[in-house]
Amino acid sequence: MTASLSAAQIKARLDHPIIDADGHWIEYGPVFTEELRRVGGEDAVEGWNAVRNGTRGALGMSVEERRRRRISQEAFWGHPSKNTKDLATALFPRLLAERLDEIGLDFAIIYPTGACACLRSVPIGRGAPPPAPTTSSRPSISARSPTA
Repeated sequence: MTASLSAAQIKARLDHPIIDADGHWIEYGPVFTEELRRVGGEDAVEGWNAVRNGTRGALGMSVEERRRRRISQEAFWGHPSKNTKDLATALFPRLLAERLDEIGLDFAIIYPTGACACLRSVPIGRGAPPPAPTTSSRPSISARSPTA
């Protein structure tokens, strides 16, 4: 039987930095919704709620219905809950930065998860464009020198 290695143990065997170039943080709904309301108004909040509720709707359809309507299978595993520290790490980028060594990363480029979904769901030529990014929806970088 082979023993499992931790991310830190695997990383210690490597001679190069580990970079997550497509990391996501999960927006904390109440705060994100209020900021969205402030920046984009009620229409933006309604659009956010429609996107946010899309997973439940997609999961309620049969595969055949999703295929007919050309609706992809939405991610339903993005909110870890068994380990609340992992959920908090997904919600709070500063905590993620503090846990980079534990996770085995040197650099992480982090994007907002829900806000990215909103941008892809805006119909072209209809309605107002999405609100300009704010401090809560700009990509952020948590980085440490691999020699530090």
